[in-house]
Amino acid sequence: MNTQGIKTIFRCVGVLGFVACSSTTITGFDGPIVLSGTYTGFQDGTIGNLAFQDDPFELSILHEGDSITGSWITTVGGVGTVAGMVLPSDSLFEFTLELMQTQPCPGTFVGTAEARTGIQANGQRTIGIAGNYVGDDCDNTTDAAFIVLRVN
Repeated sequence: MNTQGIKTIFRCVGVLGFVACSSTTITGFDGPIVLSGTYTGFQDGTIGNLAFQDDPFELSILHEGDSITGSWITTVGGVGTVAGMVLPSDSLFEFTLELMQTQPCPGTFVGTAEARTGIQANGQRTIGIAGNYVGDDCDNTTDAAFIVLRVN
């Protein structure tokens, strides 16, 4: 799948809250889903007074029971670990996040996210995660939103 196509899908999904858009149909969960995997996408936000858009965002997570652990990497923001708790919900996975930045300097961010299943244009089932986080690092406040799709 080309990056521009993914970006278009992410923009539609993010704006419409996982409603059908372009050639992708996103639906609610229809059974138990494990969120473990690698997700790629983009984030938009601000670091101090600097705005950024379409920054590549990768999230690798392990989902066990009510816990989410893993790592994240961005071009603008840095590298770090992620931990979270899955919250009860009837139609989607909602979870809290704590992102700990290790590079380029220490930082702590908190946020929330939700995940839903969907069917890609090629007929493959996938999971999308949309979320946001805020926190401080390198003497700046970061406030960002991201949207990613599972790639494996």
